[in-house]
Amino acid sequence: MIRKIFRALDEKERALRKSFGHDITDPDERKKSYWHVRWLDHGILRTFWHNFDRVSEGVYRSNHPDHKRFEAYAAMGIKTVLNLRGVRQQPHYLFEEESCERLGLKLVSRSLSARNAPRKIAF
Repeated sequence: MIRKIFRALDEKERALRKSFGHDITDPDERKKSYWHVRWLDHGILRTFWHNFDRVSEGVYRSNHPDHKRFEAYAAMGIKTVLNLRGVRQQPHYLFEEESCERLGLKLVSRSLSARNAPRKIAF
């Protein structure tokens, strides 16, 4: 019984997540997608906690930035963004792609799993 409830909730969550971010150029879809990024993808927390730090000379890491932070990074001289979530038709990626394009930043996307060791990838 409990498994059925959890399975049903999981299916509802997956359906909800897939219902956003198909076309952020449409004003209604953009509004829903922004809500998704802020609340379902924990973007509201990233407003205050950036996790931004220098890794080495000219290399920085950060949690998922919003457009305002991309503007600040571009002003710092950052030219390339490495996205480790991969290319997805999801709001977080579509907004990131849009910001990079508007700011002239090169976006490189590679998908890494949070549960598995990474495979060797070529850049």
